[in-house]
Amino acid sequence: MIDDCGLACTFCHNEGTPVSADNQGHTELPFVAGPGRTGRVSIYSETNGVGFLAARMAPDVSFRRAVRTVARAFDADEVHLTGGEPTLHTEVPVLVAALSGMGLSVGMTSNGERGRQVMAQCSAAGLGRVNVSVFGTTAEELQAGQSERFRTAGLAEAKIRAAEQTIRAAVSHGVKVSVNIVVTASACTSPIRGSTWWASASSGWTSAFLWPSCRRAGSWRRCWPSRTPKSGG
Repeated sequence: MIDDCGLACTFCHNEGTPVSADNQGHTELPFVAGPGRTGRVSIYSETNGVGFLAARMAPDVSFRRAVRTVARAFDADEVHLTGGEPTLHTEVPVLVAALSGMGLSVGMTSNGERGRQVMAQCSAAGLGRVNVSVFGTTAEELQAGQSERFRTAGLAEAKIRAAEQTIRAAVSHGVKVSVNIVVTASACTSPIRGSTWWASASSGWTSAFLWPSCRRAGSWRRCWPSRTPKSGG
């Protein structure tokens, strides 16, 4: 729904699309995978055959018509908003309302950039669940997965706080929350710490932390917490 993002993860696939800001005016294929001036990458865009740049979605007639067409063609009853970072879209509550107004269940994947600021409106508009992507539970872990331009402790700490605030805001407004945590293989030595962070941030939810599995030897491990509501929550 938007290509903008406030992080610059070195493993980002950007939903298969190139980083738009780094490819404006680029007329020859393949598009540049990056990192460009933004520091961001789209690791598959030079090899997956993509031939377009992502644009910001607008809650207009064309948007509604396109969604209805796809939903009917695939008998879909759910839409999941991604980016880029969806919470950076200035009209994200309006887009959620448009989708829920069509009878669709609406979810979102977010790194929590502006989740605290928009979650109340998104919940009221019909957002049912959010999957928060956490790329490190400490500043050091988050920095390890960012491009050089974004490797500052202060920025990393601010991004982690934003993710925590997004989780709390979602829970407090009745939006279901799940979390996926991606850390470097060298940093993923204590699943207990990740579980403790998630339980603390969720404030009203408990989690079962699954042991990590190697996605690629010597590269990245992905830790998937699952969550269940506390009694009465």
